[in-house]
Amino acid sequence: MSGLHCHLITASLVISLMCIMEVCTEVCFKDSSDAVNSELCFSNRLGCWAEDPKLYPRKPSEQDNHFFLYTRNNADSVELKWDDASSLGAFDAQRRTVVVAHGFRSSPDRKGFKGIREAVLRESDVNVIMVDWRKAAAGLLKYPQCRVNSRLVGRQLGILLKLLHDHRNLDYAHVHIVGHSLGAHLSGLAGKYLGGQVGRITGLDPAKPDFKDYTHIPDCILDKTDAQFVDIIHSDRGHSVYGLQTAIGHQDFYPNYHKFNQIGCNYFNTLTGCAHTRAVDFFIASVEHLRDPSTECDYSTKPCDGSNCPSSGCPKMGIEASPTGEEPKSYCLKTKCYKW
Repeated sequence: MSGLHCHLITASLVISLMCIMEVCTEVCFKDSSDAVNSELCFSNRLGCWAEDPKLYPRKPSEQDNHFFLYTRNNADSVELKWDDASSLGAFDAQRRTVVVAHGFRSSPDRKGFKGIREAVLRESDVNVIMVDWRKAAAGLLKYPQCRVNSRLVGRQLGILLKLLHDHRNLDYAHVHIVGHSLGAHLSGLAGKYLGGQVGRITGLDPAKPDFKDYTHIPDCILDKTDAQFVDIIHSDRGHSVYGLQTAIGHQDFYPNYHKFNQIGCNYFNTLTGCAHTRAVDFFIASVEHLRDPSTECDYSTKPCDGSNCPSSGCPKMGIEASPTGEEPKSYCLKTKCYKW
């Protein structure tokens, strides 16, 4: 079979999958504190879950989610258990903490997420916590179930961070959660659980299917109220099949807004996620640029609406993004700089 035929078949499968996802009910899945009116309850910490309709998160034992700690001092990862304070001994609250959450049909072992972990640790002596929910995120035709599962993962992450705060003196303000696709929205759920106290959440092309009609409802999606600072990189341009294009953060960045496809992506591989994952590549490149400023990586931006930059200057996209003190704003840029 020729390469073109493979591309066409893959594209057809992806389009079919997206149709399945779009016709699936787009109900904001809510948790409930009222066990009487809920049909599914887990532990007291995880609470009860309301109907979506008749679509619930898999049991924690079935999802089999894990949280692994990496530092410069650890040759191997150490598992931090979200429900066991005795597992947290290797965590050092004197370091800042970066949490990385993958998305649908992915894992922390994928090149991009491993790349974030390695780049961040090369740049800074920090704690890196990798969220591993690969089993709960698996299944080509199971996106609706994976989307619902992600809400439980977000709750578990929030509980873990609270456990680290209560038992290891974690400062929420020193936490930066980086999530891609569905991982972006579960990052927001962890932030909501902690009342928006997390220092920063970076959403890398937050997932669009089952979320696009709820951008006005903060409880349903990653939102600027989920952390002290929320920045978003929207990379799924043109087709906009996978990534949400609506501005939802304090700063929303639109790289190569003037192009139908991202650099290195074409019609076919964009349908299979090339542009969607480019946000991950952009973020890694921004971290690498800190280590080696001589690299030609310009992530300078300008307001998408043509207005002037804030008095403090327009922010840079990626790891260097920081609050400007201005109202939430969208920033555009042209760049060829990305990792891989």
